[in-house]
Amino acid sequence: MAGLLIGDNNFSTGTLGSGVTFPAGHVLRTFYNESDATGETIASGATLYWDELDITIPASSTVDYLIIALNINGILTSIAGSYLTMGLVYSTDSWSTPLQLGTVEYYDRPAYSNTTQTQVLSSTVVIRVNHPTALAYRIRPKLNGTLGGLNVNQQPSRSTMLAIEIKG
Repeated sequence: MAGLLIGDNNFSTGTLGSGVTFPAGHVLRTFYNESDATGETIASGATLYWDELDITIPASSTVDYLIIALNINGILTSIAGSYLTMGLVYSTDSWSTPLQLGTVEYYDRPAYSNTTQTQVLSSTVVIRVNHPTALAYRIRPKLNGTLGGLNVNQQPSRSTMLAIEIKG
């Protein structure tokens, strides 16, 4: 069941879209995707813009913001000392130019023991970002394997990404 996408709770249509003004801090919409795709490999030094956890954000006000929770499960290192770095990117043009989402390229660098074939059950990053554009865009995890290749989503495992849109 690769790339299961659970709906976009869009509260800006229908009767609510007829001029209702929500207060700052109000949850506007939620977006969620999960993947149980088997063992995605990331080569040493390679970057993966993981399409298994792709979320589409409809056109929004740049005053509003997102709280994004990215959880990568089943991380398996291939050599002693290797680790995964995790960040987020967005695109308005079908991924020909992925752009950094947030204030830094990578938010997490889970540490592993100095043994080969070490599996960490999960690693989670939670960030808050303003919408980078008023246009519709898509978000994906940006994963980088360092000091040797590694796999993510080793079975049985399920990685998830949740975005909550908040009124600014």
